[in-house]
Amino acid sequence: MGSEHADTAAGQNNGRADSVRADAGPDPDANAGEQEQVDARWIALFEDRYGSGAYRRVIELLRQPCVTFAAIAKGFDVTRERVRQWHLQILPDAPRGHERQRLCGLYQQKRRLLGDPLFRAFYLHARPHLDAGRIELIKASDGYRTRSVRIERRAIAIRDASRSATIREGSDVRAYALARYRGSADFVYYRLTASDYLLVPRTELPPGGTTFSDRPASRFYVYKNTFDALLANTGQADGARNSLGAASDSYAGPRPGTHPGTRPDLNEGAVAKG
Repeated sequence: MGSEHADTAAGQNNGRADSVRADAGPDPDANAGEQEQVDARWIALFEDRYGSGAYRRVIELLRQPCVTFAAIAKGFDVTRERVRQWHLQILPDAPRGHERQRLCGLYQQKRRLLGDPLFRAFYLHARPHLDAGRIELIKASDGYRTRSVRIERRAIAIRDASRSATIREGSDVRAYALARYRGSADFVYYRLTASDYLLVPRTELPPGGTTFSDRPASRFYVYKNTFDALLANTGQADGARNSLGAASDSYAGPRPGTHPGTRPDLNEGAVAKG
């Protein structure tokens, strides 16, 4: 089949496939067999024209708002207008235009945020304990704060603990200086090591700071490597607000047989700069 004819046929079949999806309406089973057949034909034509795996590749590129249509067009040796048509046909509900640019800027800010070593440590420690979208980012003048977030409407201050002297000579018990905190956060996160941390209620911290001895008898040991003190009073029942993928900069658009959507990780309502 000639390349021009294949491209034209692919465009025509894609229009039919998109029409079937639109006609299906709220009933996902309506015309399901026909839709699958048309989709299969269009994908086959598309990959005959652009190579094996091209359909999946173009979807992954279109899902990433920071990948421009010009860059995609260059990779497939087509015009930007052709890419715009693909975007409309394959991901009809995906952000476009200024909204796509806005999302790109948002994801770039979040990537810079996760480039901060202390914030990244907090994020990696928090993720196993929280549902997606629970970490709310706090707006700052140039992006988001790196030393405070909100979780379940509770403010969390993010700090580094400094290694102190051991309890006594010859002891293998580690001690950490917890700097005083004068802010209004509900909890203070202290990074101890790459794998260890404390999440302490602010009301439990002495005004002048204190020392944490890393042993079970320590006053603060109950707050080590757990978010229980926070989650015990808040729960995780409510859905996240304004959630956007943070670890990924992609629009998680429709896969075959699914509806468009996004995968939340960090909530736009809040991560911030320090």
